[in-house]
Amino acid sequence: MGVGLMHELPDGTTNSSTGVVVLAVGGKKPPRNSDERAMFFLVVSGQIEVQMHSTQFQVGVLGQFMVPPNNSYAIRNVGTHPAQLFFVQVKSPSVGAPAESQDDDSGDDSE
Repeated sequence: MGVGLMHELPDGTTNSSTGVVVLAVGGKKPPRNSDERAMFFLVVSGQIEVQMHSTQFQVGVLGQFMVPPNNSYAIRNVGTHPAQLFFVQVKSPSVGAPAESQDDDSGDDSE
């Protein structure tokens, strides 16, 4: 179960969102890929086990972890109480996307 907020762009896509994931005792968020998003998690309550590729680790209350873009991950509640995680996910800029133009304030007006 989860709830959250997202920022929708005019074209209907989203570039960021936040929310809360609740995992029952023994519950899990099945393996998935973060795609082009960086994901940040904070464990609000409970004890979880995280699997990122071949790395496995546990995180308790107030512990944090990040899933970089294009990484597979899974989360499982290994505690004796429901686990709550606050998350923020941010879409990475597209590779090759044009940079925003900036005014040149160098003072050199020669061309």
